Amino acid sequence: MKHRLGWVKRGMWVWEDGLAEPKQAYRMSGDVLAAAYYFKMAAAQGHTDSQYQLARMLVRGEGLKRNDQKAVEFLTLAAKKGHAKAQEGLGLMYRQGLGVEPDAEAAARWLRKAADQRDPEGAYVLGCMLRSGEGIKKDLPEAVRLFEVAADRGHAEAAAELAVMHLTGEGTDIDEEGARFWLSQADLLAEKEREEKAKKAPEQAGERMSQSLAAR
Repeated sequence: MKHRLGWVKRGMWVWEDGLAEPKQAYRMSGDVLAAAYYFKMAAAQGHTDSQYQLARMLVRGEGLKRNDQKAVEFLTLAAKKGHAKAQEGLGLMYRQGLGVEPDAEAAARWLRKAADQRDPEGAYVLGCMLRSGEGIKKDLPEAVRLFEVAADRGHAEAAAELAVMHLTGEGTDIDEEGARFWLSQADLLAEKEREEKAKKAPEQAGERMSQSLAAR
């Protein structure tokens, strides 16, 4: 346990958190390669967030050679232990057929588990599948409910979908006032996302420069 926590802390030192981009702190002469090493050590001892982080790095080819099949293995380990982001990620892998054969039912099953934990992207994607009947039975009222879950957690696209569905009466009663509300929420959430990306831009530029210098 002691070694596992040490590896996680060291990995986090060069990798900001479960939802963020790589953070090139280099306070231990490390980089994404160091993060990959420490997460791999912790993942081998069953640390679920490290398994998820390692899967993300494998999918994106950051610090490791891209390997979708291996990413699915680590996502499955974490997802089975209840890690919401891993459940979402695994659902997306099944939906897109990355590292596994495309399987809409498996995708929906894992996305449902993530949505049940109020994971916004999991709820949004499952809502889209239920709205269109993508490989599963169409369920418009449930799609509306899931979009509400996602929008309440800050998902701009989910709010936009709700605006359209309230305007057209798709899965709910026609409600122009509700449509205006969700449209305004979509605008607010989208603006917030743009502001957050703008704040991260200088840091990400610095990270790329640090990576370039470290590679020389």
